[in-house]
Amino acid sequence: MPVSAQAPDVGGFVSELVAAVTSTSVARRQALLHSTSARCMAGDAAPLYEQMVTRQAREPVLANPRWSIKPIAADTPLMFADKVDYPVRPTHMLQIDFERGANRITTMLLQLVQEGGQWREVMPCPKPETLVEARAAAQERSKREARVPELIAKIAPDVRERIRKLYRDGRRIEAYREYERASGEDLTAARAVVEKLAGGPR
Repeated sequence: MPVSAQAPDVGGFVSELVAAVTSTSVARRQALLHSTSARCMAGDAAPLYEQMVTRQAREPVLANPRWSIKPIAADTPLMFADKVDYPVRPTHMLQIDFERGANRITTMLLQLVQEGGQWREVMPCPKPETLVEARAAAQERSKREARVPELIAKIAPDVRERIRKLYRDGRRIEAYREYERASGEDLTAARAVVEKLAGGPR
């Protein structure tokens, strides 16, 4: 795997992360956080962190992932700094590409820093206003998801089969569009319905 000359070996961390993702255990993922991030993610941000970890673990990792790591320059603006506070500045960016199925790859970007000689993930802490926005978005998402079974029940058998085939063939966007055309629902609803129908991620 490509590794920056400035970055100590990160292979052990990647192996631990893959095992944690595969286990679907929030606690195992949290154990890989920098101690300052772990404190934050155990507080008001815990529901958001658990939701993120659960979503990432919904599909199995089918093969050894590909990964690369590069340093973050000291003067590089940190991601979403207007929405979050960083308890410690990350020094490296790790990219991991997971094979999730035929023609499907999921990319994870993690910000890392060394702590006690070990790589640890830096998760920024959401600002209070960001938490309010996230909770409102979660409530709206729950309302949308509650409609999904009703919408699925209305799908005509021939449309249902076309959608499933498109999704199985790795043509997910076309599957969403097919449902949109047949139902008149928007893309957000189409994605939720199609992925539930096909047994994929929500």
